[in-house]
Amino acid sequence: MKTLKLVLALFAFSFSLSILAQDTEMAMVTDLTFTENSSNKLLAKETLMAKNNKTTVNARFRASASCRNVGGYINEHLQFPDEARVLGVSGEVKVAFDIMPNGAIANIEILESPLDLFSEELIAVMESMPAWSPAFREGLPVKSRQQLHVNFRLP
Repeated sequence: MKTLKLVLALFAFSFSLSILAQDTEMAMVTDLTFTENSSNKLLAKETLMAKNNKTTVNARFRASASCRNVGGYINEHLQFPDEARVLGVSGEVKVAFDIMPNGAIANIEILESPLDLFSEELIAVMESMPAWSPAFREGLPVKSRQQLHVNFRLP
């Protein structure tokens, strides 16, 4: 019963997270709709539990020593385009992408962007991102769609 409560709590928590980056020189990531602070050990345990219990689990960014969450990864790798700095342009880029059953990122789609330079930079970072842990439905890995909102702000 405790395990079920823990799984339900983690599932509910996964829909309520959001990140605010600390470095305003770089882009800021907000409005993330999945759990990000899972350690690899906890993630492996949750994945095994999903497989064994035939439950549903959302796709998750695989934490590493240098990046504990997807916001940290994006902030570490994203560069504010020099041309946008000269133009004095900032704004939010909304991107959607698929996490495939093998964890690979695919079908990156820019939904909104104030400047193509921001879109190009974000796509390059997304394409270099390591594999995620896929979503599971009824214990099997499935393709899932994710969306991020990334703020490019001038200092």
